[in-house]
Amino acid sequence: MLTLIIDDRRYEGWLGVRVTRGIERAAGDFDLEVTERWPARETPWPILPGLRCQVLLHRELAITGYVDAFEPTFDGTTHRLRVRGRSRTCDLVDCSVALRGGQFAGQTVLQIAETLARPFGIRVEVAAPVGEPIPDIQLQQGESCFEIIERVCRMRALLASDTPAGALILTRAGRKRASGALHQGVNIVAASGSLDWAERFSHVVVKGQSAGTDDLFGEDASQIQAERADPAVARFRPKVVVAEGMADLSRAEKRAEWEVLRRGGKATSARITVQGWNQPDGRLWTPNEIVRINAQWLQIDAELLVGEVTYRLDNNGARTELSVAPAEAFSPNPEDFRRADTIWRDVRAARPPRPTVDEADLHR
Repeated sequence: MLTLIIDDRRYEGWLGVRVTRGIERAAGDFDLEVTERWPARETPWPILPGLRCQVLLHRELAITGYVDAFEPTFDGTTHRLRVRGRSRTCDLVDCSVALRGGQFAGQTVLQIAETLARPFGIRVEVAAPVGEPIPDIQLQQGESCFEIIERVCRMRALLASDTPAGALILTRAGRKRASGALHQGVNIVAASGSLDWAERFSHVVVKGQSAGTDDLFGEDASQIQAERADPAVARFRPKVVVAEGMADLSRAEKRAEWEVLRRGGKATSARITVQGWNQPDGRLWTPNEIVRINAQWLQIDAELLVGEVTYRLDNNGARTELSVAPAEAFSPNPEDFRRADTIWRDVRAARPPRPTVDEADLHR
């Protein structure tokens, strides 16, 4: 069911499997437990950390990357090996920037990502418009390549993750649909839901600065501020966010909308477990696809986005764990925020009115 390929050699016979990929994960990873030797073979498996590898699930490519760890274990009755690894994009996560100069000026997110990925031989793909060039990005000492990429992606409402081929992809929430629906009592093995409002705020204020010009100067350039409210949060809960890089008023407004939208969507999530690794049409379950879910016990009857997929194989057989949330949680369109709180039918119960606060009191 799962094949690990290293130097054109295929390794199978797995006792335990976990492979995880996600729309917000910089690098997919795997954790495999195997028998020490090939069936009917006498030579040990020559698997070593640092080797390039591919992971195939039912002959479909899932991860292209490197072996991180090789852990042999034995006792009086068993001989096992554990192999862990990640996508090629792991180097962007682990490594600091190795470039001269401390800034990027006037470059798009794609150009910045390509510059950072080039020394590692990692290709960058785009599946969404990357937006206008960013006037200025200052690099921080010790900052990893992916931390910079993630920072500039936030400025353009993009998501960065990996592809099965080991490339970095810049994208947004997809509109592609899974081939089947998930129903309680039919094909859902287990499920859990979460409504967690700890990171939601009544309003978000984004503050930033912009380079001065003949038309923009003084406080208008140095004290840019935009505010957006979360209509679902009744009590007074303010949050201030400092904009990444230079930000004019328009960008600060978009950043505030994005912040409210994502926090609202992330507060509404579920994990669904299904049997097997494949959708009804034979394809693997894949991140960034829309799936219809009907689970009465979770009070869910909606189309949700698959944010993360974990494939497992153990004594309970092969199964897939899907982490799902409203697609609006990943969308750059603030109008979509209106739907984020309608997934759970009971969250629209009556709420007390938001208290009126005199802003002067906040500064006393």
